Amino acid sequence: MITRFCGTSDDSASGLKLLRSICKQILYTASGTRLRMYHDSCALVPDTYAGVVQYFHGLVAQHAVVVLIDSLDQLSNENMERSEIDFLKDMAPHPDTRIVVSCLPDEKDAAGKIVYWYGCDTRLRALGVPRVEVTPLSCPEGGGDSSSGSSSSEVECMVDGLLGDRGRSLTAEQRAYVLGMCISCPSALYVKLAVRVASQWRSSDAAEACCLQATVPALIHQILDSISLQYGRALTGAVFAFVTLSKEGVTDQE
Repeated sequence: MITRFCGTSDDSASGLKLLRSICKQILYTASGTRLRMYHDSCALVPDTYAGVVQYFHGLVAQHAVVVLIDSLDQLSNENMERSEIDFLKDMAPHPDTRIVVSCLPDEKDAAGKIVYWYGCDTRLRALGVPRVEVTPLSCPEGGGDSSSGSSSSEVECMVDGLLGDRGRSLTAEQRAYVLGMCISCPSALYVKLAVRVASQWRSSDAAEACCLQATVPALIHQILDSISLQYGRALTGAVFAFVTLSKEGVTDQE
């Protein structure tokens, strides 16, 4: 299983670096503990776009892998990797290989003005790639009152499931409030962040203490403010800065 989030690091920002990174992981997995074999194989990974595309095709034909590439629209377009997605064209992968990609839809408003357009969605449609449309989560009717006996919505199932994973529960009033806030932003990210905040509430907390911001950015700031309050702003700021500046990650000792 190989996962890449395009645009989140230098090695996932361009098609060339993305494919070289994926190829190296396939080689690392295939070599097992034979590091010498891995290093020798990595030396063979081409450093040109056309070369690494061909090399990548050969690897996924030879090895059974599941490759998940998130946010194709965040790639650069130096070699038309974003607009043409040519590194996935004319592949003949291993029968058990699966390649899954995601991107935001290309959108225009009612007047035909471009709202969001990077071409990935349009190109995938033109190529007839099988697709799954990710729509907003279904919300509970009546602000989360399930007493009518109707089936639970996706938001309710996700909230209750995430709370269960944390070994927590909410009072009826707190649960209704969380579900009501999720209706304003029915995305998986908002629900997960909201549950993170709500799982810290106590059953005895006053209603004003049970507060959720209405958007994902505001909710992230709420969580960071809570961490700063718990550990001190100086320590929290220093830790976040250190982690952010550590390009190669942070070791256990560090």
